[in-house]
Amino acid sequence: MRRRRLIASLALSLGIAGCQTPETTTPTDEPTRTPFTTRTETSTPTATPTSVPTATETETPTETETETPTETETDTPTETATPEPSPAEQEAAERIEGARADLQAALDGYTEQSEDATTLLDVSAAATEFEWPAVTNPVGDARSDLDGVPDIAAEEQLATADDLREVATFLELAARTQSPLGKAHDATTTARQWWYDEKFSFMGRQVDRMEARRDEAEDLFSDLQDETDAAAMAAFGPIGEETYDDKIDQFDAELETLSDLPDLFDTLETALDRFGGAVGAWDAEEWSRAKGLFENTVAAFEDVNGEFESIDRADSFEDVIAEMERVSETIEDASVLLRDGATAETENDDETREEKKAAADERLRESDIAVEEMPSVDRILNVT
Repeated sequence: MRRRRLIASLALSLGIAGCQTPETTTPTDEPTRTPFTTRTETSTPTATPTSVPTATETETPTETETETPTETETDTPTETATPEPSPAEQEAAERIEGARADLQAALDGYTEQSEDATTLLDVSAAATEFEWPAVTNPVGDARSDLDGVPDIAAEEQLATADDLREVATFLELAARTQSPLGKAHDATTTARQWWYDEKFSFMGRQVDRMEARRDEAEDLFSDLQDETDAAAMAAFGPIGEETYDDKIDQFDAELETLSDLPDLFDTLETALDRFGGAVGAWDAEEWSRAKGLFENTVAAFEDVNGEFESIDRADSFEDVIAEMERVSETIEDASVLLRDGATAETENDDETREEKKAAADERLRESDIAVEEMPSVDRILNVT
């Protein structure tokens, strides 16, 4: 036992002694640890590059999202930008504006020929002095402007030019229709005056003139309807579709009236001629003959009344027709009284004849025109 302890003690002593002998090996231990430390530090930068791409990949969508609004902002001026008109479009615009000014001048030339007129509708057949060159001359200028619109102008400009050409055609044909209508109206008022004067041959000549002018206007009006349309008038605001339609209706009504007037004048002539014959018989105191002639006169004026009731009266002819109608009614009423007076005298009833004659005179004097302008009325008023 003791021997084991001795051996262990000896061994321990030897071990310690062995460790101290190579003291120069101590630095060797430190370099031996250095590579270990170096390997540890080397592993650290290895992880760093691994994280770099990760950061780069994360930023990539951020850059993509930033580009999206940039593209939107770039598109905005593209949407609002207006392209410059081409030289052809510029020339077309100038010529169209020039044509509009010419058409306005034509319209002014139209309306200025009727007192207080502001629209086409204010110019009716009653404008008896209407002359179409005041309209057609500026219309010709408008056509020259429109003919100069380049064929390569914008489609919308070409369409506008076509519509304005139709406006020009409408104004020209309307003016050419208006002129003979005015002359037909003048012939009507002149024929009426000759009826009052009981100059029936002169009246007939004016009726013939009226019919000739009506036929001329009717042909032009037919051309106007064939060559123009309301839709094109929208290109020229001062006229427009509604005014076009109303003007067509006005022309149509005036032509219809002129078509009816010859028959009216025929019946008026017959009635007044009979009245004149009956007045002559009364003045000659031929009572039986006077009775028969006044009966015929009353029947003739009843026919006249039928004409007045059936005639299509355009506004521009209303005053002319209404005046003749009032005169006609006056003479008819007087003729009834004179017929009854002549009948009473055939029965030797002087008192009744005188009463009927006085009543007839009173009725005739209600019409200044009848008294002042009609020879037969003046004659009957101056006999007993």
